[in-house]
Amino acid sequence: MGVAGLASFAQRLIAHGRDPATPCALIENGSLPGQRVVLATLAGLPAAAARFKVVSPALLLVGEVAALGASLHWFGGPPLGRFETGAAAERERPALPSAA
Repeated sequence: MGVAGLASFAQRLIAHGRDPATPCALIENGSLPGQRVVLATLAGLPAAAARFKVVSPALLLVGEVAALGASLHWFGGPPLGRFETGAAAERERPALPSAA
C-alpha cells in the first residue's frame, strides 16, 4: 500500500468495522536520519499525511500500539500530529506502567 492509497485504505477499514478513532502512526523513512512519525486517528490519517506531505517509503501502524508513539519516541524528531476525533478533542493515551 502506498501513501497515495491511504484514504481508500482508511475508508475500507472503517467500512468493515474499525473504529474511526483508532490510533495510527505513519513512519516515513524509518530508521534513516530523515525519519518522521505522523500520529493521527484512522479517520484523520489521510488529512494528516497530506498536511505533513508524507511520501514513500512509509510504514503504517494501526491500533493501540500506535498511541504509544509519543511516549516511546527515541529516534529522530518528535512525532507530528495528534490523535483527534472529528470534534478535534485529544484522544486519551494509555498510561505507561511505572518502572518501580
